[in-house]
Amino acid sequence: GALRLETEIGKSQTFENYVSSLTPGQNKRNPWFKPFWQYLFQCDLPGTIAKYGRQCGSDSRVVNFDFLDDGCALSTINAVVSMATGIHQYWRETCSTPGLCDSYWSSVGRLQEIVDKISAVSYTDESGGIFKFTPSGDASARMKILNYQRQSGGSYGYKEVGPNVK
Repeated sequence: GALRLETEIGKSQTFENYVSSLTPGQNKRNPWFKPFWQYLFQCDLPGTIAKYGRQCGSDSRVVNFDFLDDGCALSTINAVVSMATGIHQYWRETCSTPGLCDSYWSSVGRLQEIVDKISAVSYTDESGGIFKFTPSGDASARMKILNYQRQSGGSYGYKEVGPNVK
């Protein structure tokens, strides 16, 4: 059978816990949350134009995370953590006092030094994978090796056959 490489999608349990704790009543800072909630639960919130013909229940919670399967949440978290870690590393090496020191702002090669610190970041992310940058500056992708083969019951499909390729 054929071999196929597929990008492994990581999930963020912290993000899923955060989203599942949200309700329209307590999430007032995000203007898109109420329309998202109404669409997701196919219901109308008080004070909105009736679209679905039934009121939203107060006990509803987001528990189905199939809409997050594209891995964007974990990718965004990794992007923010790597940037913050690299900038913090540069700050620790540049400033000896709390706050932003003059050396932080006046360093001639500051931008390249910060980019180098960010590029050197490597850590185990929330999904248990190693996050790091490749020499070309891309985030390394974790891949699964799949093989198209006969499944139990006689049908055909892909089965994971190899370890992650990094």
